[in-house]
Amino acid sequence: MGESERKPVDLFNWVVEHDNDPAVDVHDFLLLLQRHLVSRMTGEHEALLPDEWKDHLKIKDDRAFEHKVISFNYPMYDMRHAQDSVNPRTHADVMLLSEDTDDEHPYWYARVVGVYHALVRYTGPQALSPGVWTHVNFLWVRWFAHNTSYSSGFPHRRLPRLSFIDTDDPDTSAFGFINPATVVRAAYITPSFHSGTTVDLLPSDSVARKDGSDKDYTFYYANMFVDRNMFM
Repeated sequence: MGESERKPVDLFNWVVEHDNDPAVDVHDFLLLLQRHLVSRMTGEHEALLPDEWKDHLKIKDDRAFEHKVISFNYPMYDMRHAQDSVNPRTHADVMLLSEDTDDEHPYWYARVVGVYHALVRYTGPQALSPGVWTHVNFLWVRWFAHNTSYSSGFPHRRLPRLSFIDTDDPDTSAFGFINPATVVRAAYITPSFHSGTTVDLLPSDSVARKDGSDKDYTFYYANMFVDRNMFM
């Protein structure tokens, strides 16, 4: 990921411009971003952060800088290294190690909506670099949910089935921010064509639809056999 500042985003003006878009929502977007950045600056898990810690966070000039693409290095099965490129407009899906102890599937999946960096300073409790402006890379993502009622994997000879989280779900955030360093590699998510499409999860004109689509498939499959490294 580069360090270019050619495409700045004024965060507060941007969220106001998109305040009717459920992918952004003025309060959720900024709060999620602040919590993520505080987590990065303290090493604490986002879910455990006291709300008041974000008051000690400063994003320089209230700006983030957008990038077109990000690359991920990963080890191949034969101990060599390879690289995936992720672009929010084309190949946008990634996989991370799951933190869900109630789900046997080892990965989480997300669609990258935006690639950014910002200069961040934090002066609150547990600061790793108190008062120092720090270059922080982050991804804005739309989360897939693993369909736990659908038996999948090698024992069942079926691919894991996924769906996007509804933006109206009060218990789970459909969007969030992640550290690029936590990405295992690009994921290969294929639509379940026979399940049909839906327009209920996200408006067709949402800013989060970077790939030009105006609707979602009801279900998707995580392709475990796209190449030998994914299989291994």
